Amino acid sequence: NKNEIANQIIRYKDAFKLPKGTILCPYIIYGSFQQMQKAIILTWGDKEAYITAKALYYVISEPDNEYEGTRNEIIACNVADNCLDITNQAIERFFWQNEKAGIVQRSLDAKLFTNYQEMYEAAQTCFATSDVGILCAAVADFRPETVAGKKIKREKEEELTLHLQATQDIAASLGKIKEDNQLLVGFALETNNEQQNAEGKLERKNFDFIVLNSLNDAGAGFRHDTNKISIIDRKGREDYPLKPKQEVAQDIIDHLVSVLTH
Repeated sequence: NKNEIANQIIRYKDAFKLPKGTILCPYIIYGSFQQMQKAIILTWGDKEAYITAKALYYVISEPDNEYEGTRNEIIACNVADNCLDITNQAIERFFWQNEKAGIVQRSLDAKLFTNYQEMYEAAQTCFATSDVGILCAAVADFRPETVAGKKIKREKEEELTLHLQATQDIAASLGKIKEDNQLLVGFALETNNEQQNAEGKLERKNFDFIVLNSLNDAGAGFRHDTNKISIIDRKGREDYPLKPKQEVAQDIIDHLVSVLTH
């Protein structure tokens, strides 16, 4: 019964309007599972358009927002060349296996980039027309110098040396092109000299503020649904208690809003 979520779909379509007025959601697949109405919105835009559309959608579906509930019922899938199987799998998982929207969406988003170079290029393009960049992706710092085209056989010496090269620093590259009317938010996960390392990263990469968390804090970092952060800028440091990660995200956005409005 598509009428039950018609208004939500309309709002979702509005979120896909880009600056030039194009709407990138030509197809909507409706369905239900155990009386829960669901929908998949299919876009055919390029990676940058898809990212922009998703970002706009998440803005209007943040906690306490009027359209918060739509996030649990709708996912977006980018229909690019040779990805029919991916779309079919998403439909199967979302409608018939009743997987959570967030899990399916993350698996779809993960297919947007196959290496750091693609993410670097997309970041350069998107940030040029953005007011704020929130750099929460954990991108590899190094890559193999040589990529083997076939299986590397085990040698008699039972020893293998891998030569690694540093990848291009996406955060630092955006800091170099950041204009006075733009903001850049960075993150630092540290194990020692936390304050010193975070402040150094803040300056080197030209962030406006940096979110610090330490693996030395119980319940923080990976493999937890909670985190404990400190937000550091050039005026000082504000510490936050251990709390669910969704609330941590809200703290970061609240701090960002305070910077934008002062």
